[in-house]
Amino acid sequence: MKRVAFCDILGFRNLLTSAQAEEIVKDMKERFGKCLHNAIFHSSEPPKLESLRSFQNDSQVGVAWFSDSFVIYAKNDSLEASRRVMECANWLIFRTLFRSMFRLRVGIAHGELIVDEEAFILVGRALVDACELCGKQQWMGGALHGFACKVVETVMPSIYELPIEKISANWHVVPCHVPVKKEKR
Repeated sequence: MKRVAFCDILGFRNLLTSAQAEEIVKDMKERFGKCLHNAIFHSSEPPKLESLRSFQNDSQVGVAWFSDSFVIYAKNDSLEASRRVMECANWLIFRTLFRSMFRLRVGIAHGELIVDEEAFILVGRALVDACELCGKQQWMGGALHGFACKVVETVMPSIYELPIEKISANWHVVPCHVPVKKEKR
């Protein structure tokens, strides 16, 4: 059982109508690639992003990127790898909130996930759950799929159960109502 975060870059269709695809790729590699590198490696000056292969150097999390979406996934079943997926998603949402042309919507799930890192192939129910949850949300931010919530609850006490001095700046889960899109009939 692995944790996976499906991340959608919002407003991508509008971006495609206002700029050339080559410019968008260059800008995404320069700006968003730096944010992604920062979220994974916590370095203040990330190098120029030449390839996604550099993201595969982390022992806990991996990244697969395609068009206006990317996936951050746990490389193993450990709680540390799951925590790192949450941390990376949280960091990216925060980093893109104020000083970026990119905004994110994130769905996070926990479950079966098979990854072939050499071919960048990801398959599993957790990926489907994360993708569906991402698509249902009507906001910029992230949400946990039901089973992922249960896993978090068994590992971490609720933020509301902790005294204020025990809540760190790295706390990644705050219970709240998530606005969802109206279902089409």
